[in-house]
Amino acid sequence: MSVDIARILNAAADLIEPDGAWTQGAAARNADGKVSLENATCWCLYGAIGNFAEESWDVVWEDFKRLSGIRAPIAWNDAPERTQSEVVEALRAAALANGAA
Repeated sequence: MSVDIARILNAAADLIEPDGAWTQGAAARNADGKVSLENATCWCLYGAIGNFAEESWDVVWEDFKRLSGIRAPIAWNDAPERTQSEVVEALRAAALANGAA
């Protein structure tokens, strides 16, 4: 099975890039702010990648860690000082490092 890592990472970045589309402390939340993958309106790094990686999640997650140099991405995403733009930038940089145009 061939996995397009760059496409998945860019799709995850696209998902969380709009204002209010990123969260911390949960994979995803709905419009009411409740933790939920169903009807989610905002995603964390983990949830955004999982939304597109499906059965290849482990491969994509490990490649993201390797390409970004972020060894603990969930803790990194959830750090109080982390910003939405930093998460989007990390996803885009990892996609680029994987060979995305």
